[in-house]
Amino acid sequence: MLQQVSADPADRKRGAHVISFGIVDGRAIFMDERTDSYFTLDPSAQEHFHRLLAEQVQLSADPELVDAVGIFEKPATIIQATHCAAVDSLLDREAPRRPPLSRIVKAARLVRTIRRRLRAQPIAMVLADVQAIGCSADFEIEDMLAEACAFLDARRLAPFPRNCLLDSLSLLHWLGPKRSRFALIFGVKLDPFAAHCWIQADDLVINDRLESVAPFTPVRVIRCSKATQ
Repeated sequence: MLQQVSADPADRKRGAHVISFGIVDGRAIFMDERTDSYFTLDPSAQEHFHRLLAEQVQLSADPELVDAVGIFEKPATIIQATHCAAVDSLLDREAPRRPPLSRIVKAARLVRTIRRRLRAQPIAMVLADVQAIGCSADFEIEDMLAEACAFLDARRLAPFPRNCLLDSLSLLHWLGPKRSRFALIFGVKLDPFAAHCWIQADDLVINDRLESVAPFTPVRVIRCSKATQ
């Protein structure tokens, strides 16, 4: 029933807690964070899936779809990734600044820690920890953006290769409780297939250029400390 976009199909038999999707060029593209994979459905299953969407039924309750996406453990949910479209970028808006050495060292240590975790732990575990980080609504958006700029300025000088997932996770950990308006967005594009992720606050991209994220359609959105979409 499946047409894999990436990852070994055998890996998917371990099951998933959340399988999310986005509609990319008229096709449903799914993300299974338990297996760190993206996949689509074969034509017959794709037709059935779009019929379910049109009828607005509960996707996780349909046995044919559950079987098609490979859910072998319960409870599990199938959710559509939704987020407001980006219209601006913090990187396009703010000029880089020279941070103090102490801040560069702090950012470098954080990036190194997150990189080690990504190498040692499944991505689902890493994302679960992100969702568990406490956040607060007491901070003004200006304070959140100022703290994000502080990280971005320091990250530019940290001696580690750039990577969208590594940098996005590091930014969220840097922000800590000041992340209540931020979302981690995973997006894909087709022909050729590519995946990307970035941080967004409402319609403002935080750690990437607007032109860089524009080609990607969200397939997973993790908001603050509760992953609902």
